[in-house]
Amino acid sequence: MNRYLFAKIISRIFDFYFIVPLMFFVIIFGLDLKVSFLFVFLYLSMNYHHFVIFLLVQFIRHKFVFSKIDFDLSSNKKDRLLSGLIISIWLIIGTIIAIFIHTSIIFISILYLFTAIIVLANIITIFWKISFHSIMISSLFVMVLLVNPLLSLIVLPFIPIVGYSRIILKKHNFEQVVAGFLLVISMFLLFYKLGFFIIK
Repeated sequence: MNRYLFAKIISRIFDFYFIVPLMFFVIIFGLDLKVSFLFVFLYLSMNYHHFVIFLLVQFIRHKFVFSKIDFDLSSNKKDRLLSGLIISIWLIIGTIIAIFIHTSIIFISILYLFTAIIVLANIITIFWKISFHSIMISSLFVMVLLVNPLLSLIVLPFIPIVGYSRIILKKHNFEQVVAGFLLVISMFLLFYKLGFFIIK
């Protein structure tokens, strides 16, 4: 397997649509949280609803503007910003719903963190192309770290692997990949300092 194909596979596996459900699974089952299945279904549905909207926009553009359909959100800045805006809105709505249905405090705290990371990343994207793949794998690492520090050592090596794949595919440079990691870690440390993560 050549390195380009390897990078392509890694990029597809560690995309938003695979990482978010995995994070939910790790958090809910790892911490044995009593979180409503209906809420999790609605929350994930809202995020995948974003993908449906993105596909619709791509189809309209392909049909009437005759541009190529591109499933990689990082390729076109307009698509990236549109996608980011829709994701941010869904995450904020999902967090508000979680607060109103009185779900687990640690779960809400994690939603606060994840929402803050993604919204901030989308703001940064307006001015600079930060790596969302790096953000997603780093977020997964943090979530596993909260659940089981020892288990997080399994996720840790994937952070440079995912970053390397984005560089090989020429989607990001080294600085953009590192920035994604640093954003997640700095936000996690800030939230931890504020006392959000008290897991008994």
